[in-house]
Amino acid sequence: MSNNTEHIAVADRLSVGYGAAGLTGESSFRIVPGECVLLCGPNGTGKTTLLRTLAGLIPPVSGTLEMNCGAVFVPSRIPRVKGFTVKEFVSMGLYRSSDWTGRVLGNAAARIEEVMESIGIEEFSGKDIMQLSDGEFQKACIASSLVQNAGLVLLDEPTAFLDVEARIDILKLLRNSSCGCRSVIFSSHDIADSVLTVTRVMGLGRSKGDSYAILFDSGSNAGLDQRKDVLKHCFNVQSLYLDIR
Repeated sequence: MSNNTEHIAVADRLSVGYGAAGLTGESSFRIVPGECVLLCGPNGTGKTTLLRTLAGLIPPVSGTLEMNCGAVFVPSRIPRVKGFTVKEFVSMGLYRSSDWTGRVLGNAAARIEEVMESIGIEEFSGKDIMQLSDGEFQKACIASSLVQNAGLVLLDEPTAFLDVEARIDILKLLRNSSCGCRSVIFSSHDIADSVLTVTRVMGLGRSKGDSYAILFDSGSNAGLDQRKDVLKHCFNVQSLYLDIR
């Protein structure tokens, strides 16, 4: 496949897993700028593995993956360490732009302020991260990824263990963050809220007896009916999602 700068990522007959063991069957897809993508599916179908593969942390089992930009992966439930302010924590995303003392230099420092303000956590700048609510800390984690200015931000269960208001705030933040040249892909079990927020749904489903999962894709800028169709392929309890308006 030739490189195409109109696409952030191009996968061709991609299968992901560990070693020679594929968790997913072969799938081909393209991620374009400005997408907010929900990656869903039952436990064990390979959602985290697919995210880690897109981030370049593990190689594909088979097929090819071409990236036209940098990618950053935000794992689920990042541990907190006492003694770091919110600004220091967010700054860790720019450690490559720091000097030997850890100070972030030049335009990178201004970018930290800009991202924190856009996410709405600038008022917590000097606060210890241990004092943040779960929702506030998740916003700081997202800010740490956005300051890196990567074209593709990948998040594993960013709304897990959050209350309803915090979950909605994070979903809105992810949608707003997928703009311009940046796209966001996140995995979630919070299907009902997420499917209404995103522009695209990619789901991993496994039929009875199958040893690997199949990727179902609504396509870019999909309507709600197309997004819901993916859920029907991935989950046995379909009635829960068919009434989503």
